[in-house]
Amino acid sequence: MLNKILIFTFLNEYCDHFVVGSCLRLFTILKVPGIVTAFMMNKSFLFSILISISTYLDLSTSVNIECTFNPSNWTIVKDSYRCNINKNPWITRCESAQVNLVTGKHEDGMTNNDVSSLRAHAKTINYFPQGLENFFKNLKVISIYKCQLKEIHQADLKPFTKLVELILHHNQIVVLEEGLFDYNLELELIWLNYNKIKQIDPNVFDKLNKFRYFLFSSNFCSSKDVYNSRDSVKDAVKLAKVNCVGSEKKRILRK
Repeated sequence: MLNKILIFTFLNEYCDHFVVGSCLRLFTILKVPGIVTAFMMNKSFLFSILISISTYLDLSTSVNIECTFNPSNWTIVKDSYRCNINKNPWITRCESAQVNLVTGKHEDGMTNNDVSSLRAHAKTINYFPQGLENFFKNLKVISIYKCQLKEIHQADLKPFTKLVELILHHNQIVVLEEGLFDYNLELELIWLNYNKIKQIDPNVFDKLNKFRYFLFSSNFCSSKDVYNSRDSVKDAVKLAKVNCVGSEKKRILRK
């Protein structure tokens, strides 16, 4: 709505006074094909185009996910069927993280219900996509790495009770909050190295009885990386608690 008000105010107050050069610069910024001709020929037609533009701007608060679907054996979950996000969804605001549509050509005989793995690499995903469970309810692997992800919350992961692997390395996560994994008790692998983590809730990993892969190095507070060892994971988690500033003194409450 704000975009509509700004556009219409500009048009009425500025373009009515024939400040054509400035108007044309606005149209150039908006990158609307043929807008210059529309302005010169018919202002009412221009209004209709601007309504379409402002409607588009309002709709841009939702996200369309475009997938390439294929089999994957890359992770510890074998024979998975994966959605590779191949077009940048540009999730830069928390309120614009709602997934509205998922597109892509499935392998023969497969549907969204068969998708057990989601992968996004080197995209702009500052906030976790909301509503993924409406399209992919059987995810066992979530892999969002090198995507500038800033935060992760219990509410983001809660729908994915079958989750086995969470791969979020090379992002910008700072805090692991209380109860983050409370609904993900099947987790075996958590990959969080090369983030900016400086504080964790001391009990954040306590309910994960199958947890055996832990990659947590190269954070502001780090621990050793562990591969396929439940006992070693316990030691690495203890080290993470010691190293992460305030983790033993203060609970990090979930949002």
